[in-house]
Amino acid sequence: MLVLSLWRIWDEAMSEKPAAGVVMTANELWLKLRLFFDQVEPPTESNLDRMLAKLRRKRLIRYQRQEDSNRFGESLIEVLPTLPRAIPFNDLEAWEAQAALYKGEAQP
Repeated sequence: MLVLSLWRIWDEAMSEKPAAGVVMTANELWLKLRLFFDQVEPPTESNLDRMLAKLRRKRLIRYQRQEDSNRFGESLIEVLPTLPRAIPFNDLEAWEAQAALYKGEAQP
């Protein structure tokens, strides 16, 4: 669910400004998770931090966590070009089909 959301954020940003990097805060990411997967409970701060750190180790994102734990939402996340290569959807419809599995809307 997290990687799917990051891919979609990257795709939307590339549609608007192809040359711009895709950088967001943890709060912005959390809001997008709620928007894309409204029927699924988003991860807690500690779980989101752990998942982002794992994606950073896999070099799919750059992640700069705020030192102050009360300001976790201001942590910066940059989607690297390796992420869309790791999960290559041809278009938004292919993304929607995969996302439907998490939403419980998949057709048998």
